[in-house]
Amino acid sequence: MKLIRQKKLDTNQIGKVAYNRLQSTLNVIDKSEVVHKDINNITAEELQDYFNTLTFYSNSYIKKIIEQFTQSFRYAMNKGFLLANPMYDTIVPKSTRQDKVIRALDLEEQQRLTRYLVNSSTDFEPYKTAFFIEMFMGLRIGEALALKKEDIDLYHNLIHINKTMTKDGDGRLIIGDDPKTKAGIRDVPIPKNIKREIINQLKLANTHKDGLLFVSNAGGYADPSNVNGVLKRICRNLDINDVTSHSLRHTFATRCIEAGMRAVALQRLMGHSDVTVTLNIYTSVFHKYKNAELEKVNNYYMSNEIFSNEPKMLESEQEFRQNDNGQQFDYPDYEMEL
Repeated sequence: MKLIRQKKLDTNQIGKVAYNRLQSTLNVIDKSEVVHKDINNITAEELQDYFNTLTFYSNSYIKKIIEQFTQSFRYAMNKGFLLANPMYDTIVPKSTRQDKVIRALDLEEQQRLTRYLVNSSTDFEPYKTAFFIEMFMGLRIGEALALKKEDIDLYHNLIHINKTMTKDGDGRLIIGDDPKTKAGIRDVPIPKNIKREIINQLKLANTHKDGLLFVSNAGGYADPSNVNGVLKRICRNLDINDVTSHSLRHTFATRCIEAGMRAVALQRLMGHSDVTVTLNIYTSVFHKYKNAELEKVNNYYMSNEIFSNEPKMLESEQEFRQNDNGQQFDYPDYEMEL
C-alpha cells in the first residue's frame, strides 16, 4: 500500500495533500491484524471479517479503506505474487451511519447570515471574510484559509487558488502545495459585493504570518475544524440549523444553478475534476430546473416554426392507422408501450 502511494506521488498522480491524507487511512488499516500477514496467506474470509468491522465508519471512508486493499491485491496479481485474488470474493459492507447530507442555505437564510456578517467587525468575527469567500465564490474552507496576499489579484479582479490548508499524517496543520484535485488550481473572479471585504482583509494580512489572510487567535495557521465551529455557533444564534462550512460552498453552487449557469462553467469555478462530479453532486438542483430549460427549447422550436401550433397527421401515420382493407383500427397496447 505504501509502495503504491509513493509511486502515485512520484508520477504526479497525486500531490502532497492527497499523499498525507492517504497516510491517515493507512494508519487506520495498520491497526488490523490481516495486513501484517504474508499476502499469500490472506484469505477472502479474513478480509471479509475485517471489512465487517468497519461499519461504524461512513460509506465513503469504508470505500477508501477497501480501495487500498483492491489496489494492493491487483498489484500483487500483476507481479505474479498471487495465483488468485481473494478480493473477488469479498463484499463491501454498508455503514451503520446515515450518509451525511450537506445542504445549501435557502435565500432567506443566506440573507440573514450575510446581513449579520456585513454588520459584524473583524475584531468580533475574524473569519467573516472567509465565510464570504466560501459563500460567494465557492471555495473550500481549506482553500480560503490557505490564501495569502499574493493570491489576491485586485488588478484583474481574481483570486488565484493553488493550495489548501490541511493536515499531515501526524495531524499537524500544513499548507499543501496543491489543492484537493489538479482541477482545484484555478482563478475565480471576485464578486463586486464582497470586494471591499477582501480589501479590508488584505490590510489585516500585513501583520499576519507569511501574509496569510486568515490566522488563528494565536497568530498561527487557522484550523478548518475550528473555523467550522465558529460558523456553526453563528448559525445557531441566527436559528439556521444543520450547517457546516461546506454548506456555504454548496450555497454558492446552488445560486449559480438557479441563475442559469451551465454545468461546465460551474465545474471550473468549483474546481471539480470532471463535469460529471458537478452533475452528480448537484443533480437534485439541476433536476429542479430541467422542465424550465426544456420549455426554452420547445419555445425555440415554435418561434422558428419547426413545428406549427397544430401539426397535421403525417401520411405515414395515417397509413399505419389503417389495416390492409383500409379500415381504421385501435392499437392501445402499442400506445401504452410508447
